[in-house]
Amino acid sequence: MRGRRNTALSDSSSSAASTSSNSSPTLPPIRAGLVLNEKEYLTSPPPTPSLPPPVTTATRPRTTTSTKRDMAVKSLFVLFGLLALWRFLFGATFRSLHYAKSHHDMTATFRPAGVVPSEPAAVVLTNPDGISKWTISIPHNSSFPLPDRVYAEMCSQSVQLRRELKKHPHQSTSQSWWRKHSDDAPDPTYLDTFDAEKMGVLPPSERVTNLCEKSLTYVLGPDDASFGTSLLHLWLSYGLAKRDGRAFFLDDTNWAWGKFTAYFLPPTIPSCSRPPPHHIVPCPPTARHIVVSTATFPYLSLGAKPAAAAPPTSKHPHFVRPLSSGPADSALELLRTGYSALFHLAGEDALYASSRIAALQSQSEGGALIGLQVRRGDLHPLEAQYSHDYLPLSRYIAAAEDMCSRTNRNNNGKKTCTLALATDDPALLTQASSDENQMSDLSPGTTLQRAQNRIHLATKAALDASAPVHPLRSPGSAFAKHVPENSGWEGGFYPRLFFSIGASSVKDAVVPQPAMELRQMVGRAYVLDLAVLGQASDGVVCGVGSATCRVLGVMMGGAEGGRWRNVDAGRAEGAWTWDGR
Repeated sequence: MRGRRNTALSDSSSSAASTSSNSSPTLPPIRAGLVLNEKEYLTSPPPTPSLPPPVTTATRPRTTTSTKRDMAVKSLFVLFGLLALWRFLFGATFRSLHYAKSHHDMTATFRPAGVVPSEPAAVVLTNPDGISKWTISIPHNSSFPLPDRVYAEMCSQSVQLRRELKKHPHQSTSQSWWRKHSDDAPDPTYLDTFDAEKMGVLPPSERVTNLCEKSLTYVLGPDDASFGTSLLHLWLSYGLAKRDGRAFFLDDTNWAWGKFTAYFLPPTIPSCSRPPPHHIVPCPPTARHIVVSTATFPYLSLGAKPAAAAPPTSKHPHFVRPLSSGPADSALELLRTGYSALFHLAGEDALYASSRIAALQSQSEGGALIGLQVRRGDLHPLEAQYSHDYLPLSRYIAAAEDMCSRTNRNNNGKKTCTLALATDDPALLTQASSDENQMSDLSPGTTLQRAQNRIHLATKAALDASAPVHPLRSPGSAFAKHVPENSGWEGGFYPRLFFSIGASSVKDAVVPQPAMELRQMVGRAYVLDLAVLGQASDGVVCGVGSATCRVLGVMMGGAEGGRWRNVDAGRAEGAWTWDGR
């Protein structure tokens, strides 16, 4: 009889099975006499839930994108840490070498590359190491200020010398790489006049006590026919001086409009002494003592990368556009600084301006007071349709009435609107008053009048009525001596007409005092118009092509507040730029 196969589990197996059955009630108990299916139990999950599942292809952990990113970030941190450690350990050595090289460049003996000219000019200096620099040489006996053409020539020479020196293979450039393209960074190829005198390259100066460390001198020139452009350049120069910590000086020796104090209160005098004239150079703008004029303004940096210089055009014959316009907001801030400090009327004009402003505000009866500035003469609009003509007065009036309605809605709904007109064409207001079609453009409740009545330009008819001119005839003679006719300002302001006041056949001759007083009368009328429009109006309407319009934009705080509006469609309506571009 064959023996029966023993299929019973051992005691240990039985015990384990019993334990498993107690802990895992979902599995059927193993009974004696049954064959164990190994595949079923090997591929089944572990009987105990507390044990981890078997590792398979589906459950194997994978490296995610976030893990790789974390590793990359950690690697960068480690790399930067190593670079910082390397700079800390070895940077002092390189800084010492850099300082030693820069100090050697400054203490090495420079000598002129050629003969120092006897007239103001930019010159090249070299030292035994082959390092070259340039400086400005102005003889001690030179007058101040120099003619504008001399300043412009020196700046033109300096630009060329700087370009050539930077191409020199042995040229020392101690400028940091992060300031390499900055206009405000000191020029490494320039040697200041003060340092050149200490080295003996230039003749020494007499000692001046309490000398200003840095200064900016603005020169009002004899060719500055545009009063508005002169104010913009003056205010901007003052703002730059205060921003850079420079003492500010003003020179009006040869100004075409006479003395600055004939219109405004004098600027505050610095507590330090003015530098010697031969230390005041037109360029570079980072020099210790600089002079700024209409001729050197294209080389003055406002902190922006220079653009190509634009020559005067037929539309703007007396306006020189600068190289560096800079951001409009930063230029406006600098201009506002100059306006706040320098626009204070002098004498009786200040009293009249205050009374006129009060009178206009009283006449408006709580309604809006809008200023209109209309420029004619030699300046034509930027808009193509009127590029050879002038913008119609109706466009100014429409924009002003729109500004009136906006202002009145914010002022308890007043309906009245007062328009104050300032223009360089004295016949414009007379024509507008006599033209029924022009006056019909005014809405009910709107009045149009002059900005001020103290001084205004005269027409030929007014001059003939007050001072008629008759030809002179000698008794018994058939010949009459020709007498020039009266000439008025019809049509607007023309620089040639302005310069003809006191003109002489001798070039650079001094303007006679009577002629200068007449010029100052024209300038005072202009300044009074500015004061009334800029300080009394709720808003101003004008064409941005005019320098006066841009001056009023400065006084009104730019276009952001909605108090200044441009009606020249050649530019965006709300765009204000100090240089008209």
